Amino acid sequence: MESDRKKIIMVDDDRTNLTVASEMLGYEYTIFTVTSANKLFGMLEKVMPDIILLDVEMPDMNGYEVIKILKASEKYANIPVIFLTSLIDSENEIKGLNLGAVDYLYKPFAKERLLKRIEMHLLIEHQKRELKRYTDNLEGMVFEKTKTVFELQNTVLFGTSGIIYKHER
Repeated sequence: MESDRKKIIMVDDDRTNLTVASEMLGYEYTIFTVTSANKLFGMLEKVMPDIILLDVEMPDMNGYEVIKILKASEKYANIPVIFLTSLIDSENEIKGLNLGAVDYLYKPFAKERLLKRIEMHLLIEHQKRELKRYTDNLEGMVFEKTKTVFELQNTVLFGTSGIIYKHER
């Protein structure tokens, strides 16, 4: 079913990279491509992606500036971002990861590697949501049990105080 497909937004100022990635990923995912940070933010008003593939080197606003804005936003902070870049030095990779990217892949990227990394990060996000749901449910159960214990405790104390009061009269 089309609506069950995971959505990916890819941001790259090189249209060839966008076309190649769309062809690689289009069979598995619904792909939205944009050529700039400004277009990404416009797209985010219409589409909430499951993951963002982001180039680092772009005119106007680079990928590092984009991820800072995304991670500062309550609405977009939890969207996993994978940098796809030709910057192949560890300093840039560490910078991207420190800014909140979940991965950093070098161009040109191999289809199998890209698909596996996307699959892995989507699975991690799914597991995080399931764990949060489980934790929230558990917290609710603990709250209800604690409330019941306090109510029983108050009932016992009220009953005991009544007995002591009667006994002292």
